[in-house]
Amino acid sequence: MVFAIQLSDEQTRALAETARRLNVPQEDLAAAAIRDLLSRPSPRYQRSCPLGPTVHRGLQP
Repeated sequence: MVFAIQLSDEQTRALAETARRLNVPQEDLAAAAIRDLLSRPSPRYQRSCPLGPTVHRGLQP
């Protein structure tokens, strides 16, 4: 999937600086950040389930 996002000048500079520091393309860094965000259970779901974060990962669709 390919899509475009709008970032402020400050966000664009931060992305470029971080990508440069990590020696990765900006697009790869942004994609990794999105994948990381999507792999985390919802904070709302975590609060509602008393069984702990390990179980949350198993219960997420």
